[in-house]
Amino acid sequence: MMDAPSFVLSGSDGTLVAQGVDAAYPDIAGARAALRSGRTPILVGALPFDVGGPAALMAPRTYQFTDTLPSWPAQPASNVRIAATVPTAESAESNLGIPATKPRPSCCPIRDGV
Repeated sequence: MMDAPSFVLSGSDGTLVAQGVDAAYPDIAGARAALRSGRTPILVGALPFDVGGPAALMAPRTYQFTDTLPSWPAQPASNVRIAATVPTAESAESNLGIPATKPRPSCCPIRDGV
């Protein structure tokens, strides 16, 4: 059994598990330079939805590719509270033509594919 990982990406062809953070890259140019120079062989994380926002990319200390998910200790789910949405529901409705989000029952936080 291993400690909870820093990053996991799993799909039908296997799983990538990354541990620790060797370097963080909030900007795409820095991440690209690290890959091109060979400072890191791999980056994991997320790109911003707002192209002007910071990325959340990192070079992990270690990583491995496996056929299945590793076995991790079970932990209780974290409590989550949504403080704000970007864009706001109102601006999404006016700018994108999609309806503002409806209040969701606390038992079912994700419905209708949203």
